[in-house]
Amino acid sequence: MTITNNNPAHPTGAFEGVQVLRGTADLDPEAGTLVGSGIAFFSGVVEGCGVGTVYFEYAGTGAMDADGVLVGQTDTYAIAPGGTLPVTGSWEWTGTETMNDDGTLTWDYDATYTCDDG
Repeated sequence: MTITNNNPAHPTGAFEGVQVLRGTADLDPEAGTLVGSGIAFFSGVVEGCGVGTVYFEYAGTGAMDADGVLVGQTDTYAIAPGGTLPVTGSWEWTGTETMNDDGTLTWDYDATYTCDDG
């Protein structure tokens, strides 16, 4: 089964702003797996780089229990061309995720990036 998503989130920390992931998730409940892919668009402040936009190529994998509940997930966001900030590197989701009252997600992540002077 493939689902299409459009998930808004509010990252904080080195990347602080709004990020929207547009992509797909392939679910196989019998195997207990999830494989996701897509493009994420970030708008906000990148610590040390300034204010602007960054695009990411998203790849994720996960495991589901017998009830179809996600029990483990690894998400990686590789910085892609197209944003207004001269940033290179990656952003990896580390596992703590909170659903906000407004329907957006907040999560902890590790960011490895550099600000290129162009």
